[in-house]
Amino acid sequence: MTLAPDPQGSNSDYAYSARDADGRKRTGILSAATHLEATRQLRNDGLFPIEINRVEPSEADVRKDNRKASLFNWRINPRHLSARY
Repeated sequence: MTLAPDPQGSNSDYAYSARDADGRKRTGILSAATHLEATRQLRNDGLFPIEINRVEPSEADVRKDNRKASLFNWRINPRHLSARY
């Protein structure tokens, strides 16, 4: 279990399994700065954590995010094409 913040200084995704007050198992993914914060979020939602693991982005996710950023940066706005001389 790591309590250190994400080295990049941003939130990380954590996959969790927990039980609610009725004993039903809940699973999901939440965003938090640390493992401890993820635990607190679950407890604040009335859940009892069973397992919490930091989710590392896959190489495909990183490539997809980089592609989205580059497409966004190169989007051409029609106003940019008008000549105002």
